[in-house]
Amino acid sequence: MPQRVRKEPRFLRPRRSRASRAAGNVIMARPPHDLASRIRGLYRRVADRLGLDASYVSRVARGERRSETVEDALSRELLRIAANIAKQRAGLAQKTHRKRKVAKTRAPREGTVY
Repeated sequence: MPQRVRKEPRFLRPRRSRASRAAGNVIMARPPHDLASRIRGLYRRVADRLGLDASYVSRVARGERRSETVEDALSRELLRIAANIAKQRAGLAQKTHRKRKVAKTRAPREGTVY
C-alpha cells in the first residue's frame, strides 16, 4: 500500500493571489522574522560567485545596469533562500507533530492524580 505524503499545514504554505499565479510570484503568508538577515550579504555572495564587485550587482538589482548573468545569479540566490525557508518551516512542522505524538503516547508520571 503506498504511503500518503503529508502536506505542510495550510497556514505555512505560500499564498498566491490570482494576479501573481500567472507571473509565478509567491506571497508568503508570514515572512520569517529573520528574513533581513537571510538576505543580508546577497549582493556580496553573488558578486563573489561571479568575480564582480558588489556595487555593480546592486546597480543591476536596482535596474541602473543590465546584465542577464547577474540577474540570473540573483534569481538563483533568492530561490535558494526561499527553499531554505520552506525547508526550515517543514522541519518545524514535523518537529511539532513529533512532540504532540510523543506527548500522547507517553505514560503518566508517578504520583500524578487525575
